[in-house]
Amino acid sequence: MSGSGLRPEDVVTVAGFLGIVITGLLWDAVRHSRDNTPQAKVRRRALEMTEGNRPVETLDESAKAAPQAVAANTSRIGTAIRDLLDMLTRKGGPLGPVFLAAAIMLPSMLATGAILSLKLSGWWLLPAVPAAALGGGAFCRSIIVSHYRQRFLGQFPDALDMLIRAVNAGVPVIQSIQMAGEEMPAPLGKEFNRMGNALRLGMEQQDVLDAAARQIDIPDFRFFVVCLQLQRETGGPLSETLENLANVIRIRRDTRLKTRALTAQGRTASKAISAIPLGLVGMLQASDSNYLEILYTTDKGQQLLWIAGILVVLGMVVINLMTRMEA
Repeated sequence: MSGSGLRPEDVVTVAGFLGIVITGLLWDAVRHSRDNTPQAKVRRRALEMTEGNRPVETLDESAKAAPQAVAANTSRIGTAIRDLLDMLTRKGGPLGPVFLAAAIMLPSMLATGAILSLKLSGWWLLPAVPAAALGGGAFCRSIIVSHYRQRFLGQFPDALDMLIRAVNAGVPVIQSIQMAGEEMPAPLGKEFNRMGNALRLGMEQQDVLDAAARQIDIPDFRFFVVCLQLQRETGGPLSETLENLANVIRIRRDTRLKTRALTAQGRTASKAISAIPLGLVGMLQASDSNYLEILYTTDKGQQLLWIAGILVVLGMVVINLMTRMEA
């Protein structure tokens, strides 16, 4: 800092810091508004109803489960990895773990190649490679889960119609779920088939539904679990309840598709705007010019690159949250 005031690089640093702070405040406001929407409140209520009505274990069972709990705590990382691989196989098929491995390795290799080709300091590999691996893995996981949700929700109303017809014909709910699992294609058919097999083996209906709700992790399916639970506790016509639920799910699906179509322009514009800086940098680098060399070889230039990259990523996240309207 000189006597005349702040230097240009200091102004850019301060502006980047303020941009990060403002982005954090906007993120907190968006998250707070989403947590207080009617949809979030209904989801929390459904989760409380499905998670809060489990059979209480006896003292003997708790004593027997204590050593297992201690052993599980010593291998949390292994358990988390197994759960992740099970989720990927369940929702993405046999190739789900392969896609995740490719999504982790490819960005890591690209980040390493970019740092080596630009002759940057080797210390850049420490934050860049893990960040690229985590970003690629998170993106692959979100794609797999989103595709699974779309396919499941597309089949769910038809499965409810099948259950309604079976219940009206006098078929018990357990057999109706098993029939839907045999008739419907994947992924819904596999999930209902797992529930049907578990119920046929004698497991409690509520335990099976709770486990399926946790593994499927879709609000619409939790509504189905809550409806079965309420009907079992209070009685009443199950077919009428399922019919109303099917209508609600169809309305939610149509609304979700409409909002996705309405926000398509904003999402496309955000991707295009985010790609412009990368495209310009690539064009200047390919033209064998020395315009960007100062950014790679000087400390101030590397700081500006970090600030620019962080701001671009935060901008993409904020725009994606603003345009992602879920019904």
